[in-house]
Amino acid sequence: MIEEVYWKEKAYVQWHTNGDRNTKFFHRMAKIRNTTQSLHSLKIGNNIVTKKEDIVDHVVQHYSDLFNTVSILQDSNLVEQVIPSLVSEQNNKILTMIPLEDEISIVVFWSYFFPDFLECYQRGRH
Repeated sequence: MIEEVYWKEKAYVQWHTNGDRNTKFFHRMAKIRNTTQSLHSLKIGNNIVTKKEDIVDHVVQHYSDLFNTVSILQDSNLVEQVIPSLVSEQNNKILTMIPLEDEISIVVFWSYFFPDFLECYQRGRH
């Protein structure tokens, strides 16, 4: 137990002093981490696959099937039924309105010189 803690602390100190530099130590540790974090077996149904080619083929096929399927989305108004409407239709139109070019120019120009202008402009607009 004490030896394990010792090696863990030593590894931490080494990583702290040499880890984030682009050094031989960093690349060696990255290579070790990469080899220890690889997938050695995969359970597919009731079978356990250990050959790398079979694992790769299964993973590629799984995600190909997942992202190439055509799903038909039906609007069931579930969102409207579950989530209450917090914004009225009139406020929604105002919030989603695209500003005119003149409005943008006025706000940008005047708010640069007078930081409180935007607040005053919004009060006068509604």
